[in-house]
Amino acid sequence: MLFLDFLSPTKRVKERKSKIRNIIRDKKRLIKREQKISDSVAVFKQIEKMHEFINAEVVLIYWSTRWELPTHDFIEKWSSEKTFLLPSVYGKGMRMKKFVSYEDLIEGEKRIKEPQTEIYTGKVDLAIIPGMAFDKKKMCLTAIIIRIIIMW
Repeated sequence: MLFLDFLSPTKRVKERKSKIRNIIRDKKRLIKREQKISDSVAVFKQIEKMHEFINAEVVLIYWSTRWELPTHDFIEKWSSEKTFLLPSVYGKGMRMKKFVSYEDLIEGEKRIKEPQTEIYTGKVDLAIIPGMAFDKKKMCLTAIIIRIIIMW
């Protein structure tokens, strides 16, 4: 790894983050579906008890892929009581759209399910964002500042 010494500090950090993400991604692929579902139930039971969730009207969340903590049941369970926003990918950016139903979802640019609704520009009360890896202080490697990070 001698070549890393010649990179700028920013490039070294990016390189390390990328390596850590790849390691975590490989480990996540080994987790069986049944375990992910069990973990999802436990995580969302805790979220449902949080006053941030109880008081939230608009929740930004993700429609999970097979590699992520499953969110589908949670979203469908609460979608009649709360407005859920899902990301819709446009090039290198994202826009938020309201979730209406599973039937409304289409495969987007990155082959991720996303709503066909209009772009949402209102307020968000709570964000539930997947993270790939965290340090001992529970800081996400991507350093995104959000109200709540769901760790898994």
